Amino acid sequence: MTTFNIIVITLLTIILFTSFTTSIIQRKNSTTMTGMMTAMVIGMSIGLTIGVLLGNLFRGDLLISTTISMGIGMFAGILIGMPFNTLAVLDGMLAGIMGGMMGAMLGEMITLTDAILLVKILLSVSVCSTILILLFLLQNKKRDENANLKWMIRPITTFVLLFILLVWLDQINVNSNLDHPNQSHYNHEMHIPKNQLEIEVTGFAYSPSEIFVNKSEITELILVNNYEIEHNIEIVDLPVEKIDNESEKDSHGSHSHNSAIHIHAQPNSTNSISFIPTQEGTYLFYCTIPGHKKKGMIGTITVN
Repeated sequence: MTTFNIIVITLLTIILFTSFTTSIIQRKNSTTMTGMMTAMVIGMSIGLTIGVLLGNLFRGDLLISTTISMGIGMFAGILIGMPFNTLAVLDGMLAGIMGGMMGAMLGEMITLTDAILLVKILLSVSVCSTILILLFLLQNKKRDENANLKWMIRPITTFVLLFILLVWLDQINVNSNLDHPNQSHYNHEMHIPKNQLEIEVTGFAYSPSEIFVNKSEITELILVNNYEIEHNIEIVDLPVEKIDNESEKDSHGSHSHNSAIHIHAQPNSTNSISFIPTQEGTYLFYCTIPGHKKKGMIGTITVN
């Protein structure tokens, strides 16, 4: 799980816990409509945000991402509605289900870069909306439920600051990812491989799915991703001598360690890694993105 995913899940958990605690404290001072709106806003925002995140994370397996997202959204809506009344529970439950379902479908259809941007926007909107809802709940008088300009300053300020923070965090990761392929390419030029293999991805299949290399020979494995979604290759349990140590720093690029070689390629892009096989045998490789292996993204590499 990446740092960005951890930040998103942590903030959504804080939103849920804070809203639930405030709902319990202020349930006697709130009207039925306020309770219903609170459950609907929290259930919808959490379901929609987590749906986009999981839809892109479990790309290729819409059933899993939709089911989990709907479950989380439904749980959030029910939890916030429970301190109020049955109508609030139903409103929050249905809003959470709808948000989770729409978010998962949207996350499945867009690219990783667009999904990150959309999650940041939805998370900022969720925090802003939650603060506004909590202001309503914290009123001592039921009659005074009309928002004024002073109330709007805090949510808007929070929205802007949170959005800037998330953009800054994401830019750090993006810059490091962008710098790495150039460095990797430079190192590959320094170590010209004797054996260059190219695996092409179109849809959910490797071509070729069976490759052959020679023991103790410098090998460059190139992954050409011609599809609209990201793919990778992980070769499990292949003993190798590492050539490009710098590439190990990027978990979303190409790296090798004692148990696996991993190559990651964004949509319509190419990535590669150089290594020296040290032991003969036949080894399995597949795509580690959830659902892709099950769809046929699997193959073998034989070391002679």
